[in-house]
Amino acid sequence: MEASLLVIGDEVVSGLVKEINITLLSRILEKYGIKVRMGLCVRDHPDEIKKGLDVLMKQTELVILTGGLGPTPDDITLKTVSEYFNLSLVESPELLSSLPCKLRTQAMVPEGAEYFKNPYGTAPGFLIEKEKSRIILLPGVPSEAEAILPEILEYMGLKEEKIKVVIRTFEIPEVRILEVLSAVLSPQEIKGLSFLPGNDGVRIWIKEGDVEDIRERIYDVLEDYIYGEGDETLEKVVGRMLKERGFTLACAESCTGGLLMDLITNVPGSSEYFMGGIVSYSNESKIRELGVRRESLEKHGAVSEAVAKEMAQGVRELYGTDFGLSTTGIAGPTGGTGEKPVGLVWMGISARDETRAQRRVFKGKRRDVKEKAVYFVLNMLRKYILDLERTSG
Repeated sequence: MEASLLVIGDEVVSGLVKEINITLLSRILEKYGIKVRMGLCVRDHPDEIKKGLDVLMKQTELVILTGGLGPTPDDITLKTVSEYFNLSLVESPELLSSLPCKLRTQAMVPEGAEYFKNPYGTAPGFLIEKEKSRIILLPGVPSEAEAILPEILEYMGLKEEKIKVVIRTFEIPEVRILEVLSAVLSPQEIKGLSFLPGNDGVRIWIKEGDVEDIRERIYDVLEDYIYGEGDETLEKVVGRMLKERGFTLACAESCTGGLLMDLITNVPGSSEYFMGGIVSYSNESKIRELGVRRESLEKHGAVSEAVAKEMAQGVRELYGTDFGLSTTGIAGPTGGTGEKPVGLVWMGISARDETRAQRRVFKGKRRDVKEKAVYFVLNMLRKYILDLERTSG
């Protein structure tokens, strides 16, 4: 089955809001064996929505619309789509009973359509079936659309496929991965792969061929760079490693401003291994909270190996943990020098018997630098724990 997506909203077309629903929903559809053929964005205007439907209805049997289902005057999607298919809107007593009285418009359902309650908001999702076509209406809020779509697909009789594999790697660029894999996979097998680079590494998606055989050969040559599969993020993998081994962790962040701790604590159960941390953005807070020596700051500067080490050691000792991680750098876009360019980050890791730091210059915008630094220091910890086991085993 193929699908097409229609994103509705003036705020999206004008660039005020970043469009992510096409990417988000395409990932979900792919898991159910549905290929997305086309995605369009249109304004909150009946004619534009109808023109979008005219185009997409000719392309695919499944068309998914997001946006414009709320209670405000510019939320016209439901009314417009109902007019397009000559359907009247009928009030649902069940929906109405679950809504505040001022949101009565959210209880309207196109005649003959199925509705699906929204676990995170008031706007439900809808499934309209007209002859050979299926139309899905979803709220524009990404988390709400993401929550409702799988339920609708399951209602349609579709099941999530488990055969496709996404392998997650870190600290090896896409071009090098392709070079290494070309030595063990045929050109046809290479064509059956997709490489998805991001700030958290490069994901290798095995789309076609003998999945398990290809997977094994990828592991044979890239095992040292592989940290997980599917939805196993670095923060989940590192968290599981800490939990299974009974290790504890604390963090000291400067340039990343708490992003590292946010990722760590976004994993359920992280309280079992994460003890706390400090965002020491100023030099004085590094001295006062973490015990960084003033002479280290004066001699080497805040963005230096010495300070990264002292931050990691200081936070580990402060919280009495097995490990301490630190970040200090120049996220940009200004503040760089010839000696210390924008994107330079020193990242430290401290254990009870030693403290290390690594230097990297990351490319990209300010957010990219911060994210790359956070994932890099998490991978430092992952590798450190693996090395501990190798040397002790």
